[in-house]
Amino acid sequence: GLTPADAVFAASLRDAGPLLSIFLIAPLSHRFMPQSVVAVSLAGGVVAIAVVGLVNLPYLPLLATIFLIGCCTTGSMTGINGFTGALYPARMRNTGMGWALGIGRLGGIAGPWVGGYLLGIGLPPRQIFLVTCITAGMATITMVALGIRGRRLQRAVLQGA
Repeated sequence: GLTPADAVFAASLRDAGPLLSIFLIAPLSHRFMPQSVVAVSLAGGVVAIAVVGLVNLPYLPLLATIFLIGCCTTGSMTGINGFTGALYPARMRNTGMGWALGIGRLGGIAGPWVGGYLLGIGLPPRQIFLVTCITAGMATITMVALGIRGRRLQRAVLQGA
């Protein structure tokens, strides 16, 4: 329901969000487990996306929520890229990172196509926001699983030492 100019401004705020999150995720990842920091950030993104889909927000709170979506979702990708390399042994780190980034790009390609398809079949934009919660939720669950795995590995290393 925004004018084209307002929609472009809102989209630019979503893209500006990751600039702030970089300065938050990196220091928090040093203090806490990176998987936990990213999982919390992604969960915040799921909530923010759901708010846009469920609540008819006034313009300024909508802009703030869209900025938060960028911080929590797109901004989390920097954290994910940062510790993904640590998941792979050195001999296959480049290959693992290449595959991870390539699969992420496939999502970036398919996302607009799926959104256009959902609009084409008549799904309202608010419901499309709720559909996107599914993929953000899957990413959150994956990060939680990696966090659990990381804690188990740390305990195993400490017990073996």
